Amino acid sequence: MDYTTPDLQEIRNYFFGGCSAGEAEKIEKWFCRYGKSAEATALFYALWNSLETGQSGKDMEDTRKAFDRFRTTLQDKAESRPKVRKAAIPTWIYKAAAALFIPLAGLSVWQTVRSSDESRYEWSEIRTAYGETRQVELSDGTSVWLNSGSSIIYPEKFSGRDRTVFFSGEAYFDVAGNRRKPFEIRTGESLVRVLGTEFNLKSYDEDDEIEVSLLDGKVVFVPEIGKSDCVSMFPGDALAFDKSDNVVSKSRFDVNGYSSWKDGKLYFKNCPLSDIVRQLERKFDVEIVIMTDSLRHIPYHMAFVNDENIDDILTVIDKDSRIRVEKKEARIEIY
Repeated sequence: MDYTTPDLQEIRNYFFGGCSAGEAEKIEKWFCRYGKSAEATALFYALWNSLETGQSGKDMEDTRKAFDRFRTTLQDKAESRPKVRKAAIPTWIYKAAAALFIPLAGLSVWQTVRSSDESRYEWSEIRTAYGETRQVELSDGTSVWLNSGSSIIYPEKFSGRDRTVFFSGEAYFDVAGNRRKPFEIRTGESLVRVLGTEFNLKSYDEDDEIEVSLLDGKVVFVPEIGKSDCVSMFPGDALAFDKSDNVVSKSRFDVNGYSSWKDGKLYFKNCPLSDIVRQLERKFDVEIVIMTDSLRHIPYHMAFVNDENIDDILTVIDKDSRIRVEKKEARIEIY
């Protein structure tokens, strides 16, 4: 079942009737499952902050109806699916939606909500498309390099005891040191906690594994938020967490010789063809379809370190006698 985290634009489209039935179902399923999470709260804040100020009476009424409709839909779905974790809407959503009845009251309630610890600062979302990378500087001095098809939700400023961001995709983090305020990355139901360090995190919603490669400092990986189980990592540790069976494995790599996608390089080490295809689709924004299922699990050892383009890489793959690569207009097919 698809529990991919929706982005801010998808939520806006859902709220105001601009999405298809399938897209609406995706968003409702995600909030039914993760409605109690801090990530859901952050998405709500990002949505609210993105709404234009000074709305007309009709606009405010439409917004209030959208919030009420969303709350009712989730409650109905949760009650009709007893085995699904019941959805929860952050308390401030009720206050904000109710306040939209009266503009002046809305202003005072919103100011009260924003003054609370949870919502002191605005939340922003940055999302990279396939074929795009981007560097983000956070308010504490942390640098984040986002790989293709990634997203990060972060506050304008960090408050409280932790520096928390929400992430999906792949990114290289250079975290500013602060021993009194750990940096936390929440990705799905897992957590990476650091003080000040450099590491690569790969955690796409659609992938079976979460991967962490630590270059400097110390990282603690928590497979499931709220549980006491955790794994400490030191420079040179590479961690893989299988999301299907909750198994963590560690290996070692040469920190001095490390290079990655951030440096324009691609490494596939004992990587099945299906995983390679997903990475190529993200990096080059192309559609690649494996037409023969038996090819999906063939493992490959390949390295591309000279800024090879998609044609160069496909030419190498096509040299395998077991495989035939064909280009058909807008997509690439592998037989």
